[in-house]
Amino acid sequence: MMIKNICFVLFALLGTFGAVSAQVLGPDPVVSVPVGGQLPKAFWDFKHALLERGNPKEYVLSSDRGKLIIVDFWATWCGSCIKRFPKLEEIEQAFPGKVKVLLVNSVGTGDTQESLISRFKSGLGTFTSTGLSVIVGDTVFLKAFPHKALPHYVWIADGDVRAITTAELLTVENVGLILEHMDVLNVRKKKIEAFKTKNN
Repeated sequence: MMIKNICFVLFALLGTFGAVSAQVLGPDPVVSVPVGGQLPKAFWDFKHALLERGNPKEYVLSSDRGKLIIVDFWATWCGSCIKRFPKLEEIEQAFPGKVKVLLVNSVGTGDTQESLISRFKSGLGTFTSTGLSVIVGDTVFLKAFPHKALPHYVWIADGDVRAITTAELLTVENVGLILEHMDVLNVRKKKIEAFKTKNN
């Protein structure tokens, strides 16, 4: 387990130092973003349809900028996805104000906003008890992070894609390691900014 954690941290750190900006092509600014890549600016302000305990609202990713954002692609027919929801809730609650878990239900899953709202209201399905945010009818995250299997996890920190992992690497311990690294980087950024201000 320790070797897996070390490998995960090294993988995530490589993403930090090898960051490259995603290209903006034509009218559609969202393209596939690899590990180490930066999310395009337009990505942060795109308005998503969101369900909070089945209640619809609008959501923009920029409202959680500065946090570690964990994107979980899922569908109602994916039993292994739904089985992980309590663990994801535990991770979000273990780091209040520092971690945001987004359950992303993309187009093509067979689920719709209406069908999900109906299931939340009826209480049908184990996922209806989750307190996590659910993005519905997604196309934007799907373009940025194309995948063929569910669940599919994307870790975003400081605007960069830090990791794309399987469920076994998504642990409280590994999230803590990434947050420690983010704190170190933020302290360095503040020192550099203070030095620049002092010398200007």
